[in-house]
Amino acid sequence: MGGTDIDLRLRLLNDPDFRDRLMQDHTHRHRLSVEEPDIHTRMLAEPEFRARRLDDPDIQARLSAEGPYPEGRYQRHSFAVAPSAVRALESRADELIAELATRLHENWRSTRLLPNGTYAARPKRAIDEDWIAAHGTDIVDIANMPNHELPKDWQRNNVESARVTVERILAELRAGRDPGRTEFVAHAYSEIHEEWLLRNDAATDVQMRLYPDLSEDQKALDRDVYHAVLDLVAEKLARW
Repeated sequence: MGGTDIDLRLRLLNDPDFRDRLMQDHTHRHRLSVEEPDIHTRMLAEPEFRARRLDDPDIQARLSAEGPYPEGRYQRHSFAVAPSAVRALESRADELIAELATRLHENWRSTRLLPNGTYAARPKRAIDEDWIAAHGTDIVDIANMPNHELPKDWQRNNVESARVTVERILAELRAGRDPGRTEFVAHAYSEIHEEWLLRNDAATDVQMRLYPDLSEDQKALDRDVYHAVLDLVAEKLARW
């Protein structure tokens, strides 16, 4: 994707007035109706479209019926947290996000570990100009590099996944609700998936499905993020 496209998507995300003007422009509206933009573009440009994806009663009912804990895959947590402990977590939210981003990357690349101690290569193209200048290439093997050494653009996905999920769990705790409760977690998985779609314009048609319609392998990616945060929060509450 070129720099102009990236700049436009950032403005759509961060400048509601720009987004509203764009959607009110008759030429743009006609182009949208003719070209039938993909789901990612509509989620960026039409907040009401994204809201409908999440708030549809049928989708909500299907999420509530999801089996949230595949047998033996995740540790179950039940949280009853005092307001003072919630404030302590909130005061160190940036620390939680940074630690979780690292953990998410390590969890992912652990599945690619080879007998010789290296990882099955996963070359990707970087756009971080400082990283490219320092390494003399725009190709990065994301599997054989720890999170903090990745180009900023490749760190971003782990950091944003961590941020979205930490903030969602803190909001539940702040409201006096247990973020590990069975009837809630599938809704959290869905929100993680939708936020990921906002950040990933290269998502495939299969990945653009609503959470209940994803394959089990795709669902596991969203579940793994959420449960990594639950594990981390439980660890911090026990230690702090």
